[in-house]
Amino acid sequence: MSFFDPYQAYVEGSVFSGNPLSNVIALYEGAIDSVRMARQCFETGDILGRGRSINKAITILTELIATLDHEKGGEISANLLRLYAYIQNRIQAAHCQKTEKPLFEAEKLLETMLEGWRQAAEKLDAEARGVGYATPGVEAPNPGFYGGFFSDAPAYVGAISATF
Repeated sequence: MSFFDPYQAYVEGSVFSGNPLSNVIALYEGAIDSVRMARQCFETGDILGRGRSINKAITILTELIATLDHEKGGEISANLLRLYAYIQNRIQAAHCQKTEKPLFEAEKLLETMLEGWRQAAEKLDAEARGVGYATPGVEAPNPGFYGGFFSDAPAYVGAISATF
């Protein structure tokens, strides 16, 4: 008997038909969910589940690293690589040291970066529609966010590969 998971079907459909930016957002969401699951496994004492969740988060971050285009992304791509590696190290430290604290840090970093990617997607969508970036209740991306990763749409989109 097979189990149909509509959420998984939606995610797969989004990844295969989506643009690279929406795929990056989906990867971030998956990494955050995995880190949260690892934290829950700490609370319940589920060592096997914790290991699986940590492995999934690290695998997703590895995929994000693999999609970086250092030729087009330049310094932004190099900075993202360092951030992804740092987050991977924090997640591994949580598992090795059997403590949740590094997972909170990893989750916060991923959430902050995800918000930047979402703002980038909104800005590009608005530009594609020929509208200025003036979504009610949404501020324009902060140019100082992580060294300006998200201050220039073509640069941050160029930091990721279009090979999804």
